Parts: sequence; structure tokens; C-alpha cells
Amino acid sequence: MSNFHPIGRSAPSRARNTWRSLTLRSWVLGLLLGTEIGLLVGIVILQVLSKQNDGFVKIRTQTITEPALSYEGTVQRAKSLLWTSVPTLIFTFYRIFRDSVITSFTVETPYMELYKTIQGPTIKLGRSAYLDYRTYLAPVALFKAFKNGHRFLGTCMLISFPVSIILVPLAARLFSEGMVLDIMTMDVNMLSSYMPPENMAIVDYAAVMDAVSASWIYGASYPSSTDGTYSFPRVSPKEARENYTITVDTNSPQLTLDCALVDSPITSFEQATPDTGQIKFSGDDRGCNVSGTASFSSAWNTYLRAFETHSCDESVSGIRLFYFYATAQNAGREPDHSAIVSCIPTFWNVTGFLDVVSTVGFTRTRVEVPAFTATLHEVADLPAFSDQQFTYSIMGVGILNPSSGADTNTPNRVAELVARDIAAKKLVLSEATIIDSAKIIIPAIYTMMNVQYYFPDLPIPAEQEGVLRAPENRLHVVTYAAATMLVVLGMLIVETICLFIYIHKHCTILPEEPVGLIGAANLLHNSNIPQIIDTFHQHPAFDGRLHRELDRPESEKTTPRAWLSTLTCRSKQPKKTYTDDYLLEKDCYVVRSQTCPCLQIIVRDADDSKQARRTALRCCHNCTDEPSATSMGIPESNPVAVNTHAPITTTNTTVTAPYSQTLSQPPPTHNIPRKALSKNSSVPNAGNTIRSMSSQSQSMSQASGGSNDLYWRHQMPDPILDVGTIRRRKPTMLKRGRTPDI
Repeated sequence: MSNFHPIGRSAPSRARNTWRSLTLRSWVLGLLLGTEIGLLVGIVILQVLSKQNDGFVKIRTQTITEPALSYEGTVQRAKSLLWTSVPTLIFTFYRIFRDSVITSFTVETPYMELYKTIQGPTIKLGRSAYLDYRTYLAPVALFKAFKNGHRFLGTCMLISFPVSIILVPLAARLFSEGMVLDIMTMDVNMLSSYMPPENMAIVDYAAVMDAVSASWIYGASYPSSTDGTYSFPRVSPKEARENYTITVDTNSPQLTLDCALVDSPITSFEQATPDTGQIKFSGDDRGCNVSGTASFSSAWNTYLRAFETHSCDESVSGIRLFYFYATAQNAGREPDHSAIVSCIPTFWNVTGFLDVVSTVGFTRTRVEVPAFTATLHEVADLPAFSDQQFTYSIMGVGILNPSSGADTNTPNRVAELVARDIAAKKLVLSEATIIDSAKIIIPAIYTMMNVQYYFPDLPIPAEQEGVLRAPENRLHVVTYAAATMLVVLGMLIVETICLFIYIHKHCTILPEEPVGLIGAANLLHNSNIPQIIDTFHQHPAFDGRLHRELDRPESEKTTPRAWLSTLTCRSKQPKKTYTDDYLLEKDCYVVRSQTCPCLQIIVRDADDSKQARRTALRCCHNCTDEPSATSMGIPESNPVAVNTHAPITTTNTTVTAPYSQTLSQPPPTHNIPRKALSKNSSVPNAGNTIRSMSSQSQSMSQASGGSNDLYWRHQMPDPILDVGTIRRRKPTMLKRGRTPDI
């Protein structure tokens, strides 16, 4: 037969161990405190960066171009979830971490209370050994913690609510994206450059006028190098960007017209055929003679044609662009009304700031919107005869169909564009509308000519300093969410520091982790709690529950007729009672010697004396040390002499049971009266007596002539009795021969 012992052959160390839950150890609490400080500092840093830089990080603008069920489409739609889900995930992990710490603190609080009873006063079972906050709902556990005097635990539970209902939900709203304009001074690429026109024979004026008709008259987009008034070079940033605004200093060629109506023109009409005729006109425009001949036909009632002359004196500007306008009641007859509108062209070299706004839409097409702000106008020094060549060339462009409208004859393209512009604006052809349209059309022809022919692309882009404004999608810290979270985190940091100090000042009675029922049985070894539980099991009506509501007496039950008075006088209703109410009010304490690692949890009866409380019991077979005053909870200044060899006087016999007796001797079986413990502090071998109480109960009951149920009835009320009986129960007198409990 094997002599194997569970703890091994060699004698183990009997040093006293104190177990602490993993989540309540110093390094774990330090990690929790570091996590909270890190979260607080991180939010503060991000808030400062967000304020200083208008956002703390750049993110790409969300563009959805792929199907939702494809991988690329899923990635495109999931990017925006990062700054909402990641903070929530981080704070969720933090909440789980902190909840595990508070749960461990909740579990160990009853054992901390029991540890205080080793050298301190006793404590109620309801606040220590018969307490488990995990079985209650969170609000109920919070209320009971404050009710039981565990204020710091209740505070920790209370602060857990803001973590769940404020901190974690606000983490999803901590960051928000927004567009900002990032302004940078840097070199930009000049893709084209202005070259003054020297040879205008290469210009296709018909195509230029077609572009003017499309953009300036019928509302098509302007080309990328003009805003409708000025022409300028094309620019781009050195680094590829999707959306940006570039501002550079540049020059732009421009043509303006100073138009006026010629006063008192001279006209003469000559009827060539019955359906046609000619009219000659002349007039003086600010010191320059303008004249010409116009042919009428029976097909039109209105006539408009553009002319030019460059024979004027230079002192009065040598070039004139003028329009002859005439109307007749009868087509082909002498005009009823005629007028001459003459314009002086001026060529400028304009200096200013060019702003180019470039964007890329969902179709990945780049759209540029330029805008030129003029700061200085200087008369352009064009090459010789360039201005005359331009004015002469545009007047020579004819049209296939000389009709621009209902009844208007426009023999050349310049006149036809003016007439179409007036018609597109739904205006009436008159001298005033001709002046307004001429100031738009002829400069537009000059601008479009420069864009197409005199801003050539450079083989190598030239660099020029400019200002780049790039709209960026940046993450911002939401101020109200950050401020609220900082307040909550500050409270949590203070609470964690207090918890760290509290845990170091309060020990527990646990030598190891109480794993399941076996761990609880090890902790209750040599305790008298099993004997107390045995009283419940011995009752015939016991159904396995310690906590069961007691039936009310018939006199206290509410009748159906008294339901209205019950609602109005609820304070008079009796409180519900349960079978374990008396357990909650019992005192308990822990006995542990200085050298022995074992301990005993003793439940003291209501009429036990302090001397019985101070009696140290031997808790294991190897415990041979004598109990000291400190281990028994007695102040060293007033030690109680403990005589371990004093005789125990009982009703029937006297036994001497020293602590050093060998294990081979069976424990004595004697009936120990309560008074022997309450009056005599030198009770030998009281530990063996209590440990053997369960096995002795039957023999003691038989020796006393009573039943086991009657033996325990003097100690506790009947668990199944009604509440009225419990409230009216008085301490019973012991019959002769009956044995009380310890």
C-alpha cells in the first residue's frame, strides 16, 4: 500500500502566504494608471495640435468609384470608419480592463473585512462571509456597498457608470473630418509663357471667332488660360495634387475699346436697282474721319457692318473700329434711320495676380477656373504694325450666310457676332446695345487669339515662386467630446491612485485563489460555519435554499378589502423576512496564530463572551505553538493569560486536553457548556472540541435525551417558522442535561 501524501514527501515551507488577485497586483494597477494617464495626455496633445494646425492629421477625401460589393469599394467605404471605430475599440478595451480590476476588488472586499477581525472587532456575516456583490444588479450592488459601509467600493462602482455611458460612446465622436485650406509658399511650374505677336498671318481668325461665339455668346466654358477678360499662362504645382489653388504674379495682354456715337453723320442714298441701293456715310470721331459705303437689298430691313481705318493721326489714336447701323421701312429703299458707332482700341500689358482653382471631380476630370486680379495697366509696346494687322484681319472675315437674325444684314463676321450677342441676350438692336456688345466681342477675339497662338507651351516648365492653397481633408478633435472625456479620465486617475493605496493598506485572509467549491471548503476548514448550515439541513421542511421568504402570520396578511389602505399606508406594512436574516446579523471573526499559516473563521453567537472570542483554537495537526495575545486579538498592553492545560469542567466530566497531545489520541467527546467558555478563559483543546462538534451532535443529543433539532433550536430560530415567531422569540432556558453550542 502506497504511503504517498498529497503535499509530497519533503516537509513544505509553512510560511504564511497572502494571495492577491492578478488584476489587483501592483504592476497591474500601475498599468491601469499608466493607461489612463496615456489616454488623457493623448487627448490633450491631439486637442492642442488640432487647434494649432486646424486638424492634427491629413486624410484623403473619400471618393467612391467602385461597386459596394467589390474589395476596392469596401475599402473606399471603410476608411471613414477608422476614426470612429478605432477610438471606440480602444476605450472598450480600457473599460474591460478596468471592469476586471473593479470586479476583483468587489470579490476581495469581504476577505479584507475578515482580515480586520484578526486583531480588530468582529464583523457581521452580511458584510463579510455571507456577501457577494456579483450576484446583484449593478445599481443594487452599488446601493448595498454604501449600505454595508464599503464606501470606497461603492465609489468605484459609481464611477464605472460614466465609463460605460459617457466615455465609450463619446469616443466615437472624438474625431471629426473637415476641409481646411493649407497655405504654402513654394515654387510652381509655369507651363506656358506669353510671346508678343510678331506674325499674325498664322492666325485662323474664323476659328478664333467660333470659339468666341461658343464661350462668350452661348455660355460654353472658357478655355483654361482665360477668365473671359484676360489671357495668362498655364500653371501647376510641382507635386501632383488633386485639388489646389495657385496664386502667382504674372502679366496679361488685354484689348479695350472706347466707343462713342458719331454726332451728325452725313449720309447719301443711291438707288441702283428697284430692289437694291447704296448708302454712303461719313463722320468725325474725336478728330478722325470715318467713312464707308453700305449696300442695301430688299431681303433685309436692318443693316449692320463693321469697318476699320488706321489712317487717323497718331495724336488722336490712329486706329478706328466702327459700325454702321441703318434701318428702312421698305426693304431696298432709302434708310429711315442710320448711325455710326466708332471705337478706339487700346492694347495693354496688365500686371496682376493670377489665381487658378483646379479640382478633380468624381469622373476624374480636371476643371480649372482661373481668375486674374489686375494691379497695374501699362500700354503695350507691340511689334510694328501688329495692331493694324489685327484690326484689318478681323474685318476681312466674311460669313456664308450674311443674315444673323430675322431682318439684319451683317456682311462680315465681326458685325454678325455683335448682332448674335444682342439677340442671345434678348435685347433690341440699337446704338447702345451695339456699343455694349462691341466692347465684349472684339476684346474677346483678341484674348482668344493670344490664348491659342501666343502662349505656347514651354519644353521645360519654368519655376516661379507662388502661393499654393491646397484644400485638405483633416481630422479635428471635437472640443466638447474631448473636454467631457478629460473630466471623466481625471476622475478615473484619482480613483485608481486611491485604489492603489487602498489595496496596499488592506490585506485579505486568502492564502491562495479560492477555486470553486474545493477552494471554499479549504477556506472553511475548522470553521463552525458547517455546523450552522447543518441546522438548516436538519429541518424537515428544508428545500435546499438558505434564503427563502418566510410566510407572514394570518394577522399581518393584507386582505383584498384593505387594498386601498395598503396603497395609502405602505410604511405600516411589515418588512419581508427570510430564513437567513439571523445569519446576516451574526458576528464573525478570524483566528490565526503568529507562526501557523492556517486560520479559522468563527461565527460568534449573540451571547458568547469576549473571553470565548479570544480563545485561539488549534487549526491543524502540525500546529503546536501556543497562542499569543496578539494572534487572539488581545492588546499587548493587557494580555490574557491562557492556560492550555487547565481542566475543562462540564456537566458530567472534566477533561484535560493540552494543545501538544498527539494525533493518535482521538479527540475527546464532551458536552461543553456555554458558560464554561464564557467564564473561563483557559479552556484547553477548544479547537478539537469545535471540530468534533458535528460528529458529536448525535451522541450529545442522545445523551441529553433530546432530538438533534431541539439541540440547535436554542441557538437560532427555526428557519421555516413564520416571521412573527422570529420577532417574538426569546432566548430559551436550557433544560437540565441539554448541551449548548460553542
